[in-house]
Order: sequence, then C-alpha cells, then structure tokens
Amino acid sequence: DLVTLLGDHDVRLDREGVDEIASFVSVGNPHLILWMREAERLTQFDLARFGPMLEHHPWFKDRINVHVVRVDSDRQVTMRSWERGSGETSACGTGASAVCVAGVLEARTGDAISVILPGGRLELVYDPRQGSVLMTGPAETICAGVVQADGTIISLKENPE
Repeated sequence: DLVTLLGDHDVRLDREGVDEIASFVSVGNPHLILWMREAERLTQFDLARFGPMLEHHPWFKDRINVHVVRVDSDRQVTMRSWERGSGETSACGTGASAVCVAGVLEARTGDAISVILPGGRLELVYDPRQGSVLMTGPAETICAGVVQADGTIISLKENPE
C-alpha cells in the first residue's frame, strides 16, 4: 500500500485546542496530524514549541512531520506544517496528502479537498480503492544553485528571477 494509517493515540494538548485523538499516517514518510477543535486556534497554536517536541517524541524513532489542521468544510481544510529537520514550512505536499487520507478514513472530509497552506492552495483527491492521492497545485522556484555530488554547495541564490 502507498498509504498506511498508523493508528490513533491519545494526545494531551487539550489546553491548546487540539482534539484528544491525533492521526498518524504514512505516505512514504510519517505524519502526525493534530485536528484543531476551535477555528482560531490554528493560527494561535505554538507550532514552534510543540513541533520539535512531537517531532522528537520517543514514539517516533525516525522523527515525524507534525501538522495542525482545521476542517473548514467537508471539501476544505487549512493547515500548518512542521517538517522534521526543517521546522515550520509554508507548504508540505506529503503532509497535505496525509491530511486528505486521514480526513477520508476518519470521516472528517470528502475524498476531494482543497488544502489551504501559508504558501498557497493545493487540490487533492484520495482514491481508497487504489490507495492513491492525486495532488495539483502551483509550483514556484524559491532558489537555484549548484551542488557537487558530495553535497558541497557551490552557489545558491534565493528567489531567482
């Protein structure tokens, strides 16, 4: 299977407006989804504090990506992402895919959703029979550079025009 629902565990972040049940999904890499109970909590949630704490939790020996998600309707969610090893990011395609899958399997959303991220909107469709997610959305160059085979960066320019 391309998509694996890892299971549910109690998450005790109740004071932060998070549902007590979080979703654990793998779409080739692991994702922890925290479903927000209250709409305004999405922007107020201290992802800089809880992201690294959850990323490095002993449950996840290889660390985990962390997402806070608000269900706006059965066809739209809004999310923020903490990517393992990177911190908070403006978008996360595999995270959006994990949210789409969990939304369907947990009856939170329909199988076709818009995912609103700080970096823009993605459209996703989950096909449970195939175990596949189709994602469409914009792509932008954020940097360009030259890297040697050993990983040495020769040049790097952010936001090239």
